[in-house]
Amino acid sequence: MKMSAVVVIRPGLEQAEPGAHFPSLRAESLQSEVAWAAEFGFEGLQVGWPGPPPVPVKEMAAVFRGEGVAVAAVSAYTDLLSDEHNWVCADLDEVKETIGLAPVLGTDVAVTWGGFGDSAQAESRRVVYEALAEEAAVAEEHGVRVAIELYDHCVVGTVEEVARAAEIIGTGALGVMMDPPNTMTEADLADLPGYYRRIMTVPGAPIFAAHAKDVLFEDGVRKLPGPGQGQQDYVAYLRALAAAGYDGFLSIEHIKRDEAEAARDFVASKMAQALSDSNR
Repeated sequence: MKMSAVVVIRPGLEQAEPGAHFPSLRAESLQSEVAWAAEFGFEGLQVGWPGPPPVPVKEMAAVFRGEGVAVAAVSAYTDLLSDEHNWVCADLDEVKETIGLAPVLGTDVAVTWGGFGDSAQAESRRVVYEALAEEAAVAEEHGVRVAIELYDHCVVGTVEEVARAAEIIGTGALGVMMDPPNTMTEADLADLPGYYRRIMTVPGAPIFAAHAKDVLFEDGVRKLPGPGQGQQDYVAYLRALAAAGYDGFLSIEHIKRDEAEAARDFVASKMAQALSDSNR
């Protein structure tokens, strides 16, 4: 597995911002910003931007190549059922545009959400499935894999729901952005290795990408801090990823810029332990 981080490239910043969950990089000094990531040992970055690309994508790709940092994935997040949860893409059209740009940036992975809503609602399922079918069609045209981030607040947000959606739509372009804290319950803490194995062995739900953050239950409330700040069993998580055959990028998220070094060191140490154990 290769170390990565989630970032947002933003225009018009006077200086690089710490970000709430993802460091924000200055579009106007992208080369030095990507060099910063390279100095931290990140082999790739999952990149997103609000609105149209703040730097021409071919120029962006050249910067990443020049600094020896891969684009691990493009962020194509939007809420397919509302305008209230949009992050980088304003609507489905921008999601599809971003998917189409992925190969220009040298990646074949686009990460998205499966619509924030109740999976039991037939109308919500219809809207989300139709949108995902459009995304899958664009992905197939461009040779891209759409990784749906696990999130139990979404219509399609569990591994079982991803598998069902891919089967109904009839596509191999839909898979999973593996992110266990987003579907974890407090009861799962009693057997985290078993929980990881279960969600990584569902037929029809291939793992296209993986996130690294944490989970912390306090008074029954699930919180999602950065890696090393919660209750996730990272060695068991990484062992399960390796056992599932995943060997792609592991993208750190839910950190501020000044937390990147500590998060990197924590994840790197757990990765070394997990992968060493798995090779015995």
